[in-house]
Amino acid sequence: MIKSEQHSKGVIEVISRAKIYDATIGAYIEHFSDGRFLYTARLSNGRMEIPISLACDQEKKAADVSEERIQKAAESFQSNNPLHTNPNKEVGKKTQKNAITIKKAFQNLLRKK
Repeated sequence: MIKSEQHSKGVIEVISRAKIYDATIGAYIEHFSDGRFLYTARLSNGRMEIPISLACDQEKKAADVSEERIQKAAESFQSNNPLHTNPNKEVGKKTQKNAITIKKAFQNLLRKK
């Protein structure tokens, strides 16, 4: 793994959006590249894997990044706490539906400008 500064904005924004699906995801510290497809973000309380393509897309055009891609990244979160459980898993479908509704409203606002 190689420490990376590339796509920092995208990585941080993906982490921020992922907190909708798992509120226990910690703060961004740094990220590393596997040299091919993945960034591994080191967080204040664990780590999370983010595809490089997702971080890049988030930087270029965040409105086009699907909630499904963000949720998949959120599901990769691994806590340093062995007792960690995701309190949002039980309400994940409802949360996802609400997030998609919010995203669509946001996209409509962008189109009107």
